[in-house]
Parts: sequence; C-alpha cells; structure tokens
Amino acid sequence: EKSAFSKSSIFNTKFTGSKIEDTVLTFSDLTKSSFADCTVAATLFDQTILKNVIFSGTEFKDVFFAGSDLSDANFKGSKGLKPVYFYKAANIDKALFDDDFKKELDEKLKNTTEDEFIHSINESELSSQRKRDVFNTLEELRQRKK
Repeated sequence: EKSAFSKSSIFNTKFTGSKIEDTVLTFSDLTKSSFADCTVAATLFDQTILKNVIFSGTEFKDVFFAGSDLSDANFKGSKGLKPVYFYKAANIDKALFDDDFKKELDEKLKNTTEDEFIHSINESELSSQRKRDVFNTLEELRQRKK
C-alpha cells in the first residue's frame, strides 16, 4: 500500500495474489512479471512497459494504464476493467482480454475524449497525489503528440 516504484525495472517477478493499493509504477518496466489473482485499487501503471505481464484473474478498481505498452499483456479473467483505464495506451491490440471486454474496449476507447478521461480521474478513488501524477502523464502524452 502507498508505494512508489516509478522508473523501476522489475523483470520476471511474481506479485501473484497480492493486494496493491495507492501505488504508482509510472515509467517502470515490468516485463514478464505476474500480477495474477491480485486486488489492485487506486494505482497507476501509466507510461509503463507491460510486455508479457499477466493480470489474469485480477480485480481492478480505479487502476490506470495511460500511455503504457500493453504488448502481450494478459488480462483474461480480470474483473472491474473499464475502457477509460487504457486511455492512450499503446499496443492494446496485442493485449489479451476476455471477448466481451475486448468488444467494449474497441467500441468505447476510440471515442473516449480527454475530458472524459479527466472526469474519470477526478471521480476515482485515487489519492490527490496519484491524481496529480496521472495528470502529469496526460500532459506528457500531449507533448509527445506535438
């Protein structure tokens, strides 16, 4: 709880079954790690490399992946996911999701506006510090676009 692992390199690590709350992993590389069967709440995986990361069976609430690389990330069997959590994420098409959520993601994410994303952040249970962190990510994503 209330941890900061920003700019960390964490490879081949098993967090399986953990409770992760009010944690920030911005700019981290979590390649080939497992967060299977976890409970994750009010946490940021923004601008993070999530290549081959396993999230299957995990329960999510107010967890944002903005600007992250989702190549081969596995979210099958996860609960609580919302399309807005993946705002501006890269390689979503290379991630694995349950069919129903994938369909919802494909339909809603492409139409999600920045204002809707900001509203979801403001309405979330993220701490005020985490909200500032994700708004910084949003600003960085805007700068990259220019």
